[in-house]
Amino acid sequence: MTSDFYQQYYNAGKDFKLRTAFYFNNPTKFMACDALKRLHEARGDKIIIFCNHIFSLKEYAIRLKIPYICGEVDDRERMNIIAHFRDGNEINTIIFSEVGDTSIDIPNANVII
Repeated sequence: MTSDFYQQYYNAGKDFKLRTAFYFNNPTKFMACDALKRLHEARGDKIIIFCNHIFSLKEYAIRLKIPYICGEVDDRERMNIIAHFRDGNEINTIIFSEVGDTSIDIPNANVII
């Protein structure tokens, strides 16, 4: 964390929700994720990013211009995103919430962030 961001995180004290929001929305963490995504996409890799904080997941998806899958995404859309990721080249990175932690069969995914 940058020192300014850490100071705000520290000042949140015992407010668990606020500290969690700061933790997940750390700009340094986002920059690292973006750099890893760009590096691996340039190599032709298939990347899955996991994020358990729904607000952050959506922000990452918007800022990284990638599709996301969480509990709010219906089954049809989930299957569509996964099919395009697995079978094509138009989607090379997707971001999952906890719904992606089990029972996903995407053998061509070779990078997890």
